[in-house]
Amino acid sequence: RDYLLLLSRTVDSILSPIYKLPLEILGEIFTNICCGDIGVNGLSGEGKRRYPTLDLSRVCSKWRNMVISMPVLWTSL
Repeated sequence: RDYLLLLSRTVDSILSPIYKLPLEILGEIFTNICCGDIGVNGLSGEGKRRYPTLDLSRVCSKWRNMVISMPVLWTSL
């Protein structure tokens, strides 16, 4: 039963609309989040420093590979 639940969640996440976005658009979104005018990389909140670049790289292997391949995201850390 646990296996079926895990499989169901995996299929649901793969079918999520975010995975249908072209990589170029996803890259623009990542750049805006991490390097936008507000400079959120390293933003402090509730006493903790936040690093969206690192957060994005932990979502899934596709996003990790994309984040790693985008030097602009790392220069703002």
